[in-house]
Amino acid sequence: MERYNSYIIEDWWRHNGIWDREQASCIPVEDFDGETQIYLDATDEWWDSLSKSERLEVYNTFFNEE
Repeated sequence: MERYNSYIIEDWWRHNGIWDREQASCIPVEDFDGETQIYLDATDEWWDSLSKSERLEVYNTFFNEE
């Protein structure tokens, strides 16, 4: 994807499970001792800290569209 599309990218992130979030964020899920909600909150905090261009880069890398 060439330009940031908030509907597509934000929807993709919101619907990711822990394994997709681990792949996209490189934050290891095992560091959270099975605490799924804590992991989801931590990866949401990471996601919220990214700029739109960084989010687009994460999305493209995840789908190998770069």
